[in-house]
Amino acid sequence: MTSPRLFDAYLVVDWSANSTPKQGKDSIWWCHLAWVDDTLEIVEIQNPATRQQAYAQLHVILNAYAGTDKRLLVGFDFAYGYPSGFASAIVPGVKKPWRAIWEHLHTLIEDDDSNRNNRFAVAAQFNRQLSQGCAPFWGCPNNQEMPNLSMRKPKDEQADLFPEYRLAEQNGTAHAVWKCCYPGSVGSQVLMGLPYLYQLITDSQLSAVSRVWPFETGLRALDEEDLQGMNIVHAEIYPSIVSLELGPGEVEDKEQVVVLADTFADLDRQGELSVLFAGRASLTDGEKAIVENEEGWILGVF
Repeated sequence: MTSPRLFDAYLVVDWSANSTPKQGKDSIWWCHLAWVDDTLEIVEIQNPATRQQAYAQLHVILNAYAGTDKRLLVGFDFAYGYPSGFASAIVPGVKKPWRAIWEHLHTLIEDDDSNRNNRFAVAAQFNRQLSQGCAPFWGCPNNQEMPNLSMRKPKDEQADLFPEYRLAEQNGTAHAVWKCCYPGSVGSQVLMGLPYLYQLITDSQLSAVSRVWPFETGLRALDEEDLQGMNIVHAEIYPSIVSLELGPGEVEDKEQVVVLADTFADLDRQGELSVLFAGRASLTDGEKAIVENEEGWILGVF
């Protein structure tokens, strides 16, 4: 019998926007699972202390799949796009808003080998460009507050530039991409994650064999024919979508990447992973176009 699996391996990454090297709780963890015949095996679990270390490790893994007969599903746990309208306001006139933002952030964000970075300055630059005030991005440490970036969330009348949440987040508990500090500061993870993703999809060995869902595949159930010629499929993930029972001394971030990778693998084995790529059936044609061109979607959210 032909296996219903779409993928041969799964790489789930819990990213971080830390400003200093860090391991353990609230740091970067990644898990790489692969099928060996019909047995799912843990290839590697790592906890790199910096984003540059993580990128170097992940780059090696992805390159190992390029040009082979194997296919890898790669998921990072930050938003792959911003709410509708942001891209055209920042980089007007582009045909692929999502990619223009990835590229633009790649040119703006600075991140050294000790995790020192300029993300708050970039958030302030965007606010200055968009509102000449402190919206839509907000949240920073006291010593990073500046004329166009406030520690506190701006008033509603000032912040009403774009939707607070993407379509994928409106029925859930995800934090807004504008929030750049404090618990759940996904905004900083987006700023510090998309530049590295851009490097991966434009790499000379990876660009021809990589696709980003749903921007380059469409928001629909995928099958083997859809994925022909692809060694790497990138998809936004949300580790909290799986439930955990932590034992003594276990690190939540580590366990989440392992359990989520295993969940994707099990669904794939049963031929049920494909439907996750279809997203929410109730989306209108207009909403679907927004998802496919700008906002993106979270794998497993309906």
